[in-house]
Amino acid sequence: MLDLRRWSFASVALASVLWVVLNVALIAAAIYIWFRWETRGAGSGGIGAVSYGFGLVFPVLYLFGPPILLTVIWFIVRRP
Repeated sequence: MLDLRRWSFASVALASVLWVVLNVALIAAAIYIWFRWETRGAGSGGIGAVSYGFGLVFPVLYLFGPPILLTVIWFIVRRP
């Protein structure tokens, strides 16, 4: 396991930013591929009025939960 005591704040911040950027890029790529796949099939060719039941809580927790948890654990481990 990684020794978080030796990590600097810059390393924690970089890991957190990379987590968010990588996941946003993967989600954007998945949405792009999904829309490309849907427009090739038979159908109206439009997006339509479809509503999904999840709000903004789950995406925010998914994107920012692990970086916040990493930062909190780093602060706890770094205490003298």
